[in-house]
Amino acid sequence: MRKGKIQDLEAVEKIYQEAKARMAAEGLDQWQGAYPSGLDFLKDLEEDQAYVWEDGGQVIAVVACVLGQEKNYEKIQGAWTFKGSYVTIHRLAIGDAGQGRGLSNGIFQDIESYFAQKLSLVRIDTHRENKAMQRILKKRNYRYAGVIQVADGTDRDGFEKELR
Repeated sequence: MRKGKIQDLEAVEKIYQEAKARMAAEGLDQWQGAYPSGLDFLKDLEEDQAYVWEDGGQVIAVVACVLGQEKNYEKIQGAWTFKGSYVTIHRLAIGDAGQGRGLSNGIFQDIESYFAQKLSLVRIDTHRENKAMQRILKKRNYRYAGVIQVADGTDRDGFEKELR
């Protein structure tokens, strides 16, 4: 896990496209428009919240780790159980080169370890039909909190995990 750099842009755009194609093949309508794109990665770089994972010098995964209050999480059909400062995981994508290696578990481990020194919680939302992500969250002991609505008006399932 390292901070993203402008030099990663081309690889990140490719990762987003590969993730979108896999979701479409699974019948998921998540990420089937312009989002996420290289512009999102550039904004994440500007806001110092872009992280990547490499294998042999090749970027194989990307995530945005957003510090502070997530506006979309203010209203929830359900309840956030844990109180305190948190990091929100957004736009987690693994390229084709990173598939089938259990990389997602390692990514969550890296994020949790890194931010546990500074914050008490991790929060994340995912598409209701994104069963792969839901399996990872269950395996990592994330707690389902309820339904939130994202900026485009669609519902997402919100999860949280206490780090300390």
